Amino acid sequence: MVKLDGLSSTMWVIDGPSLKIEHKGKSKVIQIGNIQSCEHQKPTKFKRGIITVKTGAAGGGLLNVGIGLASVGGEEIIVYMKENAEAAGKLCDYIQNYTSAGESVSSTADEIEKFKGLLDSGAITREEYEAKKKQLLNI
Repeated sequence: MVKLDGLSSTMWVIDGPSLKIEHKGKSKVIQIGNIQSCEHQKPTKFKRGIITVKTGAAGGGLLNVGIGLASVGGEEIIVYMKENAEAAGKLCDYIQNYTSAGESVSSTADEIEKFKGLLDSGAITREEYEAKKKQLLNI
C-alpha cells in the first residue's frame, strides 16, 4: 500500500490494482490498469510537487476544488508538500511499473503468437521458433 497526503485534505492511496482518491469526504476509485500515464513534477525549494494521472475517461466524479486536488476530464491532479516527496515518487513508480508490466506481457504474447504462426506455416523451423520464444521470455 502506498499513501500520499496532498494539500487541502486530499489523499491518494494505492492498494493493489486500485488508486483511491479522497478529498473532504468524497472518494473516487480508479483501476490502475486504466491509467494511461503518470507525470511527476518533483518539488523544489520554491515549488510544490505535482502528480498528474491521465485515464482518458471523460468527466470526473470529483469537482475541481483548487490547490490540493483537481479532476479535469480524464486527468487527476494532486499537489503535495516537499516532505511527502518520497511517497509521491513511490506512488508514481508503482503506477508506471504496473502499466508497463501489462503492456510488456501483451506485447510479448503477441510476438510469440506471430512466431507460432510462422512455424505453423512452415516459414521457420521448430528450433528457430523455440529459440525466439526463449529470447522473448528472457529464459
